[in-house]
Amino acid sequence: MDCNSKQFQTQNSQNQSFQSDQEELKQENGEDIQYQEISKNSSQSNAIISISNVAHVKNTFISYPVIAVLSIPSGFQSYPKEEYSYIYTSYIQYFQQSGLRIVPLNWTDTLENLENLMDKVNGLVLTGGGANLMMREQEGEDKKFTQFSKVGIFLIELAKKKNEKGNYFPIWTTCLGFELLFLSFANQEIRSQFDSKNHFTKQIISQEAKKESKILSKLSKSLIKCLEEEEFFYYNHKNGFSKKQFLENPKINQNFNCIAYSKDLKGKQFVSIVEGKVYPFYGTQFHPEKLQFDHSSKNNKQFTMNQLRISQHIPNFFYTECLKSNQRFDSAQEQHTFLIENHQPVYKGGLDQGIYLFKNIKQIQNEINSNNLNTNNQ
Repeated sequence: MDCNSKQFQTQNSQNQSFQSDQEELKQENGEDIQYQEISKNSSQSNAIISISNVAHVKNTFISYPVIAVLSIPSGFQSYPKEEYSYIYTSYIQYFQQSGLRIVPLNWTDTLENLENLMDKVNGLVLTGGGANLMMREQEGEDKKFTQFSKVGIFLIELAKKKNEKGNYFPIWTTCLGFELLFLSFANQEIRSQFDSKNHFTKQIISQEAKKESKILSKLSKSLIKCLEEEEFFYYNHKNGFSKKQFLENPKINQNFNCIAYSKDLKGKQFVSIVEGKVYPFYGTQFHPEKLQFDHSSKNNKQFTMNQLRISQHIPNFFYTECLKSNQRFDSAQEQHTFLIENHQPVYKGGLDQGIYLFKNIKQIQNEINSNNLNTNNQ
């Protein structure tokens, strides 16, 4: 057993609640996939474990790293969630500007297909959006993870396994995706309510974070000062994590460093930027992509060149993280089959920016079955 495997070796104690959710997810998708046991490994949580970087394997047919972006259930009236999921064009454009190639993941796809694609790409992005992460099935019951959340957690667990085996695999999360990342580690609802709808605010950064943060390490002092003094990152959330919740939850603070806090419209402080201690997982509660690629009236705010440099720094940083992954598609033709370029964005129905739409897998199967039935009856 190699050094990385020993560091992440799990004990026999299991997190029964999470395992139950994974079994339920497996049954609902009709698949026979073995899931790794999730342990309460106290020795792991008490140590900051560094993962050795894996040398980037030069690829003869891929010029740039490829990342996967997970779709989320549709919240648009014209495209009901029973039939569609989507990805905002702003996320695609934001990460493409650094040279990253993008493969969309349809969250309703089979776990087997999702896992196969996760074995090909060099990183994962979990976006923002309006999907529910946790819901009560009945009044008075504790909230449980939604089906969408279970799929997202499944992908996070796959990424954790890869890193544990020495295969460097980064994740970037924004807003909803950031909340899901924390919830996946806490394995319960721990979010607080915040008044931060349609909100621009500053970053509160500690001196320690300025010295040690991987995200901030390549930013000049003047750009970090810009983060602290200028309100240009856009927030649009009602849930989040307070400073107290972060500091008092060992499942969170022993796995993540808080790089920055922000304040909502009532002055209440919440976690704004994080990066993993154990895994190369990163997240922001704000929307860095909107500064450049969402030109709706609510986000149509002029920005300075310094702000633009900071905004562009994030996908460039994630690009360098993805370079450390040694995964690849089998051929250029296979890679092309899955790229976002095979899809056309939609700009209609009162949308303030474009979306990539994806039909739910069950919807596609129903249409195939209907067409086959019509053919047989002719």
